Amino acid sequence: MEKQMEYNELFDHATSICEKSGLQAAMAYLDNCIKENPDYVEAYLTKGMMHERILEDFQKASNSYSKAIELDAKCVQAYITRADLYGRQREFQKAITDLTKVIEISPDSSEKATAYYNRGLSYANLGSYQEASRDFEKCLEIATDSETASSAKESLRKLKNGQTSSTKRDSAISWFASGLIKVCAAILLAFGIKPSTVAVVGFLLCGLAALMMFTTHSDPNAPILLMGLFFGVPGTACFFIARKMSELRGTKLIDDIADDR
Repeated sequence: MEKQMEYNELFDHATSICEKSGLQAAMAYLDNCIKENPDYVEAYLTKGMMHERILEDFQKASNSYSKAIELDAKCVQAYITRADLYGRQREFQKAITDLTKVIEISPDSSEKATAYYNRGLSYANLGSYQEASRDFEKCLEIATDSETASSAKESLRKLKNGQTSSTKRDSAISWFASGLIKVCAAILLAFGIKPSTVAVVGFLLCGLAALMMFTTHSDPNAPILLMGLFFGVPGTACFFIARKMSELRGTKLIDDIADDR
């Protein structure tokens, strides 16, 4: 039986076989290693890398990484490579799970720092910016190489700048919408229109929109669905305008509706 090699050595050897004799020969070599020793974790890892990087067969790559983890639940490299694969497939929640495991079991501070950085990227892609910031900051605390630290610092800077810009944009949109609703409410009151009337119109429009969408559930591309949205948006806006009208009159919308009844 051939001596078992460590992961990096085995991967280099399989890559050398691939370059000299072709991919089929390299895969046959790895299959033979596994046949001789079914518990050869590094062989499964290397086979997974071949499937992922050369063949781009992500499902087989994932199966190989998962088999390595099944054989050795504390194999840090298996979690790292599978998390990287999940990231490429934009399965960020699965990547977070594997990277969390790396942080828990790896004794190497460099591996932990990289895991924190990559987990931060996954959180950011999911829109969990607070968790992403925390991971980037943790990476900066323990990173031992300048490249990882620099990447984390830059990602943290972009994240904070992006959140600031987003907050300003959301505030501007909110201010504009609020102002528009107030202007509409004031105009309708000036014409003697009651808040309850606007609310009823809103209810009817939303009801009509819901009816249209319900009748076209089997054909979501039907033009009538767009008509449903056309009625639904102003219908919803009517409720906000009616409430603002009541506020301008110093009353509550529910009281205005009750009075008109």
